[in-house]
Amino acid sequence: MHPRPVLLLIGALTLWAPTQAQTVPPVSGVQHRFAPFVDATAWPLADLPALSAASGARAFVLGFIVNDGQTSTRPCTPKWGGFDPYYATQAQATAGSGEVHLRGAIDALGAAGGRVMISFGGAANTPIDATCTSPQALADAYAEVVDTYGVYDLDFDIEGTWVVDAPSRARRVAALVLLQQMRPTVRLWFTLPVLPTGLDANGVSTLNQAVAGGVNLSGVNIMAMDYGAGAAPDPSQLGAYAISAMTALHGQLQSAYTLAGRPPLSDATAWSMVGVTPMIGVNDVAAEIFRTTHAAEVVAFAVEHRVGLVSMWSIQRDLPCPGGPTNWPQTTCSSIEQTPYAFSGIFRQMDAVASTDGGPTDTDGLFLGLPHPHPVTTTARISFHTPESSPVRLEVLDVLGRRVNVLTEGSLQADTHEVAFDAMPLTAGVYLLRLESGGAVLTRPLVVAR
Repeated sequence: MHPRPVLLLIGALTLWAPTQAQTVPPVSGVQHRFAPFVDATAWPLADLPALSAASGARAFVLGFIVNDGQTSTRPCTPKWGGFDPYYATQAQATAGSGEVHLRGAIDALGAAGGRVMISFGGAANTPIDATCTSPQALADAYAEVVDTYGVYDLDFDIEGTWVVDAPSRARRVAALVLLQQMRPTVRLWFTLPVLPTGLDANGVSTLNQAVAGGVNLSGVNIMAMDYGAGAAPDPSQLGAYAISAMTALHGQLQSAYTLAGRPPLSDATAWSMVGVTPMIGVNDVAAEIFRTTHAAEVVAFAVEHRVGLVSMWSIQRDLPCPGGPTNWPQTTCSSIEQTPYAFSGIFRQMDAVASTDGGPTDTDGLFLGLPHPHPVTTTARISFHTPESSPVRLEVLDVLGRRVNVLTEGSLQADTHEVAFDAMPLTAGVYLLRLESGGAVLTRPLVVAR
C-alpha cells in the first residue's frame, strides 16, 4: 500500500508459534471486522476519534512503520514513514525530546472503545526487516512498538522487491516466532498482493515459509486491487475479482497448513483467516474503478462466509474530490462521485454482523436461507423450513436491530416455505433477516445493492 504520494495495495497475514497443538487466535478484534487503512504519515496527523465518528469505523490499520533511514547507524530503529520526528517508540521520543507519533490519537480511540492495528512495511521506503540483520534485535524492535502503543495486532505489508527478498523473509519469520514467545497475546498479519486467481507464486512462498517456520497465523489480508488488464480484463467485475481472490486464498491457506504438516484448517477457520482490502475509487491502474456496488458484493460474500477482516485503502480517500471526479487516483479522495464515507457505510456493516452473527443457520431442523439472488437489487425469493407447526415471524431488521419490514407472520405447518422480498423501498446497505419459530431464532445477512 502506498502511504504517500503513491497509492498502494495491502494484504495481511497472522502467524503460529512453534509449540505443540495451537488454537488459531481470534482475528483482530471480534467486534471490529471492518478496519480501514489510515495513512499515518500524512499531514496533518489523522484524528482517529474524529475519523471514527464521521465514518462509523471503530478500528483502523495504521501504516507504515519502516526503517528510519539511517541504516548504517540505526539499522533496527523503527520510524513512521522513515521520518524524523515520527517516533515509533517511547525510547526514541525520549532521546529526541519529542512525542510518540499518533499515540494520543490511538489512546483517545481506545478510550472510546476503538482499536488499531499497526502496519510495518508498505510500498515506499525500506522495511526494517531488511536492515535489522539480527532476528532477536528485530523482534525487540517489534516488541517495543507493541509496548509503546499497547496494541495487540501487527500487520506486515510485504510487496515489491521485498516479497522475493530471501534474507528479509527468513529474518522476519525468525523474529516473529521470537516475538510471539515474548508477547504471546500479539496477533500478526502479512499484507500480500493478489490476483483474481489468488496469491501469486511469491505470495504463496511467503505464506508457506511463515507457516512452516512456526509463525502463528491469524489471517491473510489480500490487496484486491491493481490487477492489470491481463489478469482482470473486465474492470466492471472488480467485486467478482475480489471474491474470486478470497476464494482462492481460502484454499491456499488450507494448503499451506497441509504442506507444513500442521493441524488442518477447517473451512470455517480458514475463512476466518481471510482478509480483503480493495482500493476504493480510481485505482493506480486507472481503468480499474472500485465502486460502491463492488463494495456491496464483497460485503455480501464476506458476511456469508464469515470472513475475518474487511479493510480498504484508505479511510482518507473515502470522500468526494472537491473538484469533482477525475480519471487518476488521489490521496485525499476517491476520484469518483460519491457521498462522504459511502464505502465505510457499506463495509462497516461487517461489525454489526460480527456482533449478531454466531447464531446457527440450522437449529433442530429450522432453516433460513439467503435471498436469491443475493445481493438483492430489486426483488428476491427467501426460503425457510419449519420442522413443526408453530407461530412464525420472518422480518427484516436494520443493523441497529430496528424492524424494517415483516415478510410473513402467523402459524405455519411443518414444511419448506418461500416468500417474495421487494427491496426497492430500501436504501442500499446491509440488513438482517430474522426468523423466529418455536422459541428459536435464526439470522442471516441481507445486502441490498443498487
